[in-house]
Amino acid sequence: MQQTRAGQPPERLRFSFPGFNALFKCEPNISREPVILPDLSQASIEQALVRTKCDMKTGDIIVPILVLPPEDNCYLIQKALFSHAKVATQVCTLRVLQDENLFKWSIANIALQVFCKAGGHPWKVHPTSGKSLIIGISQSHKLLEVNGRSSVSKYFAFSVMTDNSGLFQKIRVLGEGTEQKSYIEELRRNLRNVLEHNAEDFERIVIHTSFKLKFEEMDAIERIVNEMSNDSGVLCRFAVVKVNHRSRFFAVNRGVNSLVPYESTRVRLGPREYLVWFEGIYPDKKTVNKVFPGPTHLQILRVSGENGIPDEILLQDLVNLSGANWRGFNAKSAPVSVFYCHLVADLVHSFHERGLPLPPVEDIRPWFL
Repeated sequence: MQQTRAGQPPERLRFSFPGFNALFKCEPNISREPVILPDLSQASIEQALVRTKCDMKTGDIIVPILVLPPEDNCYLIQKALFSHAKVATQVCTLRVLQDENLFKWSIANIALQVFCKAGGHPWKVHPTSGKSLIIGISQSHKLLEVNGRSSVSKYFAFSVMTDNSGLFQKIRVLGEGTEQKSYIEELRRNLRNVLEHNAEDFERIVIHTSFKLKFEEMDAIERIVNEMSNDSGVLCRFAVVKVNHRSRFFAVNRGVNSLVPYESTRVRLGPREYLVWFEGIYPDKKTVNKVFPGPTHLQILRVSGENGIPDEILLQDLVNLSGANWRGFNAKSAPVSVFYCHLVADLVHSFHERGLPLPPVEDIRPWFL
């Protein structure tokens, strides 16, 4: 590399990352004027946000990269303030930067997250036949504790939408309110709105949820799908799948010394109830170099019509989505439709607890990565 007389690389090389262009086929423009904060108070982070808003007036897509100490509070403050202003940020901690080996293994994942937050699509998985809209639904309720008893003071539900190729579609708030009755009504109304705008474009609409929807809620959703299909003249089938990562089940593979099941192994427990291993050993690579998680418990709660969606297609879509992770090349192997719902739920819950502003989740790219 060329050096200047002062022993520093030229400006154009000092602020370049050629690996990004090789990996994602686009060239990032890195600012030569970093913002240095006097401290990590909320006021200082708000000043950095003002500078970012000024830079965004040019119309360029800007993803601020923040270098922070490994402190949870300052991470949540910046994430809440920037995402509330419709700005997706990327954080890199000093611990990662100061460890050369750790940084070497982290740089590709950091670049992947920046690429996604800038609106890029890093990959597509080979989808099953027919086009499916996958709606992952999660909840994050604000709890109020009075005299040792907890009650819900605010209800909040949202969805992370993908198609069965793993491409991110959008996030949508489905329900928000202080009373359960009004919250449920808004949840149904917004789900209807989502389906009205998407039923014509997809052959299947599948809801992935980590909690059990009530029968009346599934009945209402199924009626909406049928109505949309009849109005458009296009058959659109519907299903609801409950995805539980924390099940009581385990199993061993007696065919190998490690006893670890193969990746994508499926065990049928009963009618429309399965265990699936999203991570495991490969037939051509049976050595074990890490701890594998246990199986995921899947329940197909509802399938519409006599000629509904076969179980095999629903399970294959889940396995495909477990390989479409936008957070890192070696990130947890779990269906993005549910995994990212949990990430958003955890962040929203933390924002509620600390009284931080909530993001307008429908308006920005995947800020939660």
